[in-house]
Amino acid sequence: MNIKLLSLFIPALLLSCKSDKIAEEKEDIIEVYENSKIKVAVVYGSASYFVFEEKEMGYEFELVTGFAKSIGAEVDLIAAYNIEDLKRIIDNNEADIIAYPLKIDDDIKNTDYVFCGTERITHQVLVQPNDKKIIRVSDVTQLKGKEVYVENKSRYLQRAKNLNREIGGGMIIRTFESDSVSTEDLIRKVAKGEIEYTFADNNIAKVSATFFRNIDPALQVSCDQSTSWLVLKSRTKLKSFIDEWLSNNRITPEYAPIVKRYYEKSIDPNVTIKYLLPGGASLSIYDHIYKENAEKLGWDWKLLAALSFEESRFDPYAMSKVGARGLLQMMPKTGYRFGLTEQNFVDPQENIKAGTRYLNSLQRIFRSIEDPEERAKFVLASFHAGVGHILDARAIARKYGYDPDIWDNNVASCLILKSETDIYQDSALVKCGYFKGETTLEHVSNITNRYQEFSQRIK
Repeated sequence: MNIKLLSLFIPALLLSCKSDKIAEEKEDIIEVYENSKIKVAVVYGSASYFVFEEKEMGYEFELVTGFAKSIGAEVDLIAAYNIEDLKRIIDNNEADIIAYPLKIDDDIKNTDYVFCGTERITHQVLVQPNDKKIIRVSDVTQLKGKEVYVENKSRYLQRAKNLNREIGGGMIIRTFESDSVSTEDLIRKVAKGEIEYTFADNNIAKVSATFFRNIDPALQVSCDQSTSWLVLKSRTKLKSFIDEWLSNNRITPEYAPIVKRYYEKSIDPNVTIKYLLPGGASLSIYDHIYKENAEKLGWDWKLLAALSFEESRFDPYAMSKVGARGLLQMMPKTGYRFGLTEQNFVDPQENIKAGTRYLNSLQRIFRSIEDPEERAKFVLASFHAGVGHILDARAIARKYGYDPDIWDNNVASCLILKSETDIYQDSALVKCGYFKGETTLEHVSNITNRYQEFSQRIK
C-alpha cells in the first residue's frame, strides 16, 4: 500500500475505533440506567437547586437532569442543606453523582468518588455593599481594619487567614458556624447592611447579584481554583459518559438559555412604562378582559391589570427565562392544569381566564384571612413563588410570634427566613425547602404600588 495512503488510513481507522467504542459504552450505559433512577446530590441554593412556582430549578439541577434524560434515566434527588451536609453524603456514599462544583483537592481523592465532567475555573471574591455613601474596597490591602465575616471551618476562612498574612495582618476575621449559616446567608446580610464584607465563590456571588442589586462582588481575593462534579469510582462508564456529555453540552442550543436564567440580571422592575395607552381612560387594549375576569375574583379590575402588567408588561407573547408565557405569565404545568392548551396559551382571553381560575384556587386556600386586601397579597405572593413556600412562611410566622394573617413585616419577613440554613433544614416546619424570597416581596410590592398608580390614573 502507498505510504501516503497508509498514513491517512491509520488515523481514520483509530478514530473510527474510538467512535465505535464510545457508541458501545453509551449503549451499555443506556442499557443499565434506562427507565431506572440515578441518585444525585445537589445543594440548596440559587446557583444549584431550589423550587420556584412549583418548578424545580437551579443551574446544576438543570444540567444533571439533562444528562439523565440523555441516557433515559430519572433523577432520584438528594438535596443537601449546605456543604457540611454534602460532605456527609459523600462520606456515606449516598449518591451516584454529586452535581455540585467542588474544589479539586486531596480531600476528595481520599473518598470513594472521583472528579468528573467539565473542569470549571472559579475564584473567591469579596462581596461588599454597592453604595455610593460607602468607600468601595478596590484592593485587598484596603481590607486592613475591616471586619470580614465567613463561615467557620470553610475554605473562605482558610483563604481569609492566608490573605491576612499576605497583606501583613490587620484584617478582622469574624466567623459563623457553617451548620447554621450558608454563604448566601452572609451575602444577604451584606445586602441588608447587617455586615459589610464576606467572601464567596464567584459563581454564587454572581447569581446572588441578580437578586441583590445593592451588592458588589467584583473584587477577586484568591487565585483561580479548579472545580468539578463527582461520581462514584465504581461507576467508571458513567464517568466517561458524563465527561463527554458535559463537554458537548456547552455547544448545544439548550445550554445558553440555562446560563441566561441563572447568571444574567433580570429586567429592572422599575423600567419605563411603555405599554400603557395614552390618555386616562384606559390602561390597555385588554381592559375589558381584566374587568370580566376580576369580577370572578371579587377584585378591582385594576389590581388584576396591575398583576398582568408586572408579569408581562401587557405583552401577550412575553416569555420568561423559566418558561412562563402570556399576559399572566402562566407556567406550562399550571396553565395546562387550569385549561390552557399549546394552541391557545398566549391567547389574551384564554391566558387571563386560566390565570383567574388559578388565582381563585389560591383565594380558597387563604379564605381564613378575613381582610380582602391582606388575602390578595397572599394570593399574589403565591402566584409568584408557589403556594407551598407561602404556607411554609405562615408556619414560620406562627412558630416565631408573627401574625400569619398579615403580609407586610410578618409573613413577608418569614418568607425571607426560608433561605436561612437553620430554618429551611427544619423539616418539621418547612415542607418546600430552600427559597430566596426577596424577589417575591419585591413583586408583591410592585403590584400593589402599580395598582395604586392605576387607580389614580383611572378614577
